[in-house]
Amino acid sequence: MSPESGNRFRDNDMRKNNNLKRKERIRKIATRFRGGGYDM
Repeated sequence: MSPESGNRFRDNDMRKNNNLKRKERIRKIATRFRGGGYDM
């Protein structure tokens, strides 16, 4: 396996983790807004 493909795999992992964190953050913000009287 070449180092390049290894980097690509690690990059995909990082991207997935960032997407998960972003979804969590959006969910928390949406919950906070909903709790504040906003309806999403």
